[in-house]
Order: sequence, then C-alpha cells, then structure tokens
Amino acid sequence: MALRIPRLSDWFDTGIPVVANAALCSTACGVALLCHRASFRKGCVRTAGVFIALVGLLTLSQFLTGLDLGIDDLVSWGASGAFATVSPGRLRPPAALSFALLGLAFVFSTGRGRAQHWAATLGIVAASMSSISLVGVLYGADELYALPRLTGIAPQSALMIAVTGIGLVVSMPDQGLMKALARDDSEAAVLRRLLLPAVILPLTVGWMGRLGVTAGWYDAAFGLVIQAVSQIAVLVALVWWVATSLNRREEQLEGARAAVRESNRMLSSITDNASTAILLMDAGQRCTYMNPAAEELTGFASEEVLARGVPLHELIHHTRPDGSHYPMSECPIDRALPTRNQTTGEDVFVHKDGHFYPIAFTASPLRDANHVVVGTVIEVRDISEQKRRAEQLRRQSEQLQRANEELGYFTVIAAHDLQEPLRKIMTYIDMLAAPDADGEKRADAHRRILKAGSRMRTLIDVLLDFATLDKELQLTTVDLGECVATAVEELGADSMAEIQVGAIPTVEGDPVLLKQLFQNLIDNAVKFGKRDERCRIGISGEEQDGRCVIRVSDNGIGFDMKYAEKIFLPLQRLHRQDEYSGTGIGLAACRKIVQRHHGKLTAHGEVGSGATFIVELPRRNAL
Repeated sequence: MALRIPRLSDWFDTGIPVVANAALCSTACGVALLCHRASFRKGCVRTAGVFIALVGLLTLSQFLTGLDLGIDDLVSWGASGAFATVSPGRLRPPAALSFALLGLAFVFSTGRGRAQHWAATLGIVAASMSSISLVGVLYGADELYALPRLTGIAPQSALMIAVTGIGLVVSMPDQGLMKALARDDSEAAVLRRLLLPAVILPLTVGWMGRLGVTAGWYDAAFGLVIQAVSQIAVLVALVWWVATSLNRREEQLEGARAAVRESNRMLSSITDNASTAILLMDAGQRCTYMNPAAEELTGFASEEVLARGVPLHELIHHTRPDGSHYPMSECPIDRALPTRNQTTGEDVFVHKDGHFYPIAFTASPLRDANHVVVGTVIEVRDISEQKRRAEQLRRQSEQLQRANEELGYFTVIAAHDLQEPLRKIMTYIDMLAAPDADGEKRADAHRRILKAGSRMRTLIDVLLDFATLDKELQLTTVDLGECVATAVEELGADSMAEIQVGAIPTVEGDPVLLKQLFQNLIDNAVKFGKRDERCRIGISGEEQDGRCVIRVSDNGIGFDMKYAEKIFLPLQRLHRQDEYSGTGIGLAACRKIVQRHHGKLTAHGEVGSGATFIVELPRRNAL
C-alpha cells in the first residue's frame, strides 16, 4: 500500500517524514495510554506495549547487525525523501530506541510495586530523549535531529513520543516524579513551582535570542550576552517568586500548625478532664492512648500499656468473673473494628490488681481521612455504684414485699390468734359474774382466765421479738463454728441431743441474729425429735461459689414436703399445741434472719425420717 501526503508525514517541513512504523507505534501508544487507567483493560495495554517494544527492538537490531528483517515495509508512505534516513521506511535510531523504551514502560505499568517504578522511569527517559530532538528543531540545530545513524528522527515522531511518555508518567500519580510532586511539603512545593519554569523559560529566552540574531537586530556575541543577562534576570525573578511563595506558604502552614496545636491542646484538656474513661486502639487492637480517667479505672499507666504492645483485651478483659478465659473473638468491644459498627453494652473488666468491676461501654470504629477504619475509640464508665444502688433497691423491694406479706399474716393473727384467748377470757369473766356460780366454778374460771391471758402475753411477746428482727444489722466477721457452739451451750442442748458439728466457714453478718438463727434451728430439732429415740443433730458447712452453705440435719419426726413453705410462715403449726409445744414463730424468725443477710433458707424432710434445713449465706454482705 502506498500513500503520499507530505503535509501529514512532515508537519514542520524539515524533510524528515514520519515512517509507517512510527505512525503505527504512535497509534499503539495512544491506545495503550487510553486503556491504561482502566484495570480491566490491562491486557490491551500489555499487548500494545509488547508490539511497540518489538518494533523498536527489532529495528535497533537491524542497525546493529546490518540485517534486513523486512519489518520496514509493513506499511509504506512512498518515498518522501531520504534526508536523515539510512534505509527507506525504517525507523531512525532515536525513534526506535524511544519506542522500545515506551513499549517496555507500558508492559511494566501493568505490574505492581517496582515494576510500576520502572515504568515511570522509562517513560521519563523516552520523553527526555525525544525532547532533545524537539529543541533542535526549535533552534534550527540539525545535529540534534538530522544525523542519519545518530540523531535522525522525524519531529512529529519526537513530539508523539514526548507526549506519550509524559502522559504515562502523569497516569501513575503514586510513582516517581508524580509522587514527589503530590507530596504536601515544602520540597514538593518548590518542585511544583520550578519544574515548568525551569524547562520553559530558558528555552523561550534562547529562542528569542536566536530570533534576534536571525533577524539581524544584533550579532551573535551580543545575542549571547542578552541571553545570559535575560536568563540571570529570569532565574533571579523565578527564585524571588518561589521564595516569596514558600514564605507565604510557610506562614500559612505555621498558622495551620498553631491551629492544630491549639485544637490538640483543647482536645487534650477535654479528654484529660473528662470523667469518662477514653481509650484508643489501633488496627491491631493495641491501646495507643488512655486519658487519666482510663488510667484510674484500669490501674494501668498509659506508658505501661504502650510498652507492653499487646492487645488491650489481654490486659483488662482477659478473664470472666467465674475465672474462665474470655476469648477476644467473643468480646463485643473488639467487634467494633471488624464489623465497622458501633457497639454498646455492659461487661466486666479486670483491674490491674485482679479485682473485677462492672462497666458500661461504647466502642466506635475510628476512620481516617479516606474513611478507612484504622482503629477503635472506646468510652467506658464504671457502673459499680449504679449496680450497687440497683441491688440495694432490689433488696429494699424484696424487704418491702416481705413486710407486706408479714403485715397480712399479722392481720390474720390479730383477727384470729389473738382474739381466741381474748374470747375465752370474756367467756370466763361472764361465768364469774353469773349468779349461780359456786366456788368450784369460780376457781375453774379464774384458772382458765389466767391460762388464756398467759397465752395472749406469749403471742404478743413473740410478735414483738419477731418485729425486732428488722433492726439495723451490726455487721462483723462471724465464726459460725463458735456461733453454733455458743447456741448449743446457752440452750443446754448437748444434754438433750447428740450434736455433731463439722467445719463451718466464717461469714460477714450480725453475730446476735446468727446465734439466734442456730438456737432456733437446734431448738426446733430437739422439740420435734422422736419420743422413742435419742435426738441426733448434725451441723456441717462448706463454701460454694462465694457463698457459705450450712446444713442442719436431725433424725426427728420430719414433715411432708407439701408443707415445706408453710412451716416458715409466722404462727403456722403442723401439730396441735397439746402434742408439741411452741408458738409457731421460730422457723419464721430463722427465715427472716437469713433474708436480712441476703441469703436463702430451705427445708427438706420426710415423715418419720427427720429433716434437713439448708442455710445459704453470702461470705460478704452489704447493707
């Protein structure tokens, strides 16, 4: 195919036309550059790069070996002239080398890391080589673009190569020169201001000086002087402009730095004086900041946490209150980072000294300027006091409920149990006042009145004693073993029963009430013993999950389990008064004492096989 359009092949009328292979390579460069920024078209870029590099390298091999590989006649423009040409249709050495470099640059640009760095470097080298030829055209220096085996290159080919090389470099902003230009520092600012003026101004001044000599305005020597003076003036003005710009930029940066310092000071003042603990974690869940409230809360100093370099979870959240390991993968605080969502809730932290304390937390993902999650900010509050108050309210509510229940029982007692002896007294008084009452009847009525009055007094006394159980507890450390021994001694129970006492832990409680508890339980076991068998009582204790569990067992008459709760109600009896004496208030007092100590009292029994009363008390108590 033969084409001959000189204006298309020789733009600058230098007599050096563009050969067909140069046009093909320029077209391939344009296609590769358009596809370069689209990742799914990397194959297109790589193919075009390989084609461009092969044409350039094969052409260079022809110059070096003298062989004709037949690649110069793939497409022919026709003979447009032989100036600066070694072989018709063949790329000249500078063009062949530049296209080889550009082809390799496009191939490397589809890789990563160092490959892209090499792509940017090769693009700059190719653009620089072709720019030398363009400067020769601008100044009319034929030696820079028209020596056949050295510098020969069509100016439009040089222009295409320069534009492509610069375009490739610009399309990779994170590599080489573009990366240096994009930095936000003073060095990059100087580079951005000087790069174009340093290239354009000397060329412009030199071209204008040559124009004056060519026009005959002055001779070559005077022209050189003008060029030198002009370049000095331009460079001084350029340096002055850059220095002024940098000074202005530095003032702006100093103002920005001052604003940042003030902002940081304010932020530091806010966080340092905040009552809420604030902690920051990086992407590795390691703590990078703790405000004073966080240091006080956790017991760790900020420097100590930073020096350890382990995930924050391993320092303050590694164990559950039951002593089991707490995996970080199950921690809701640490889920804020991988899920990129804010999490809130309550949990239990471990203090540096080993004690546990409840906390409420809010964990929020921390994002950088590009909205990439880089860490977690955690707000933590110690809710020990809140929990204590909630527990106190719960206990007060339970006490109020029990008081209401007891009030109901007392209402029944007032309506029935206390009125019964009163009715008897009224009846026997009427008998005394009867006209036909003789001496014997009067004596019997008098005896019955005294008995009913004594019964009423006993009921009133036990109810008053029951009511005094609501007094304020006098808490102290109580050795329950000694408490049981004192109760046995004061009752004289060891003479009425065989009593075996095992090891019993110490608790925090009211010693007077706890002694009364064991007196009532032992007295109850003795009272309801079998008539034909010596009473045996066993008392033992153990610690379970921070609570003291005491068992009081006997071999008495026992009871039906359907009455397991009724026996603890005030004045509720399972037997008649003439069978087993008592007021029906002893076990009710026992349960109330245990409840006052935030414990639990239950009973298990079987008719004819004895009973076991189980007392559960916390080792530590709180009012």
